[in-house]
Amino acid sequence: LYLTFLIGLMAGSPQAALYSIPLKLTETFEILLRSIVSVAMPKLSYFSVNNENNKVKEMFQNLSGTLTFIYLPIMICCFFLSDYLILLLGGKTFLNSSEIFKIFCVYGLILPLDRFTGITLDCINKPKYNFYKVSIMILVNVTLDLIVLYFNLPLKYVALVTFLTTLTGCYIGIKYLNKTFKTSIKEIFISGMQYSKRLRYKPIP
Repeated sequence: LYLTFLIGLMAGSPQAALYSIPLKLTETFEILLRSIVSVAMPKLSYFSVNNENNKVKEMFQNLSGTLTFIYLPIMICCFFLSDYLILLLGGKTFLNSSEIFKIFCVYGLILPLDRFTGITLDCINKPKYNFYKVSIMILVNVTLDLIVLYFNLPLKYVALVTFLTTLTGCYIGIKYLNKTFKTSIKEIFISGMQYSKRLRYKPIP
C-alpha cells in the first residue's frame, strides 16, 4: 500500500495504477503460504518450548524447502503467461506492466524462505531478531525505492527492489537462525527435495 502511494506521489497516478495490477497478481502467491504458516506456527512453537531445536530445524527446512519446489512450476508458468494474466486482469492498457510481473515471479520463489525465517525466529522466542530483520528490510526497501523514483527509472526497477529486499531478508533471517541451530540454503533445498519425495511416495491410508 505504501509503495503504490509513494509511486503515485513521486511518479504520478498513471504509474501507480500500472504498478498496482502486477502487484495484485503477486498477492495471490501468498494464499497457499499463509495457510501453511498458520498450521506450522503452533508446531514450531511447541518444539521450541520443549527444547527440541532439531525438530524446529527439520520442520523449518522441510517446509520452506518444499514450498520453494512447489512454487517453482507455478512461478515458471506465471512468468511465461504474464502477458495473458495482465491482459485478463487489467486489459491492454496495462500490458506494459508484464515485465514488472515477471520480476515478481522470481521474487515469489524466495517468498517461502523469507516468510519461514521470520515466523521461525518468532516461534523460537527470538522476536527481537525478527524485528531487526524486518527493520533492515524496510530500510533497504524504502531507500532503494526512493532512489529509483527520484531518478525516474522504469517501474520494473521498483519490482527488482522488492526482490532484493526479500533476498536480504532471507540472508539475515538465516544468519539469525544460525544462532540457535545451523542451517543454510543448501541444507534447506536438500531437505525440501527429500521431504517432497517422501510426500510424493507416501501411501494413502
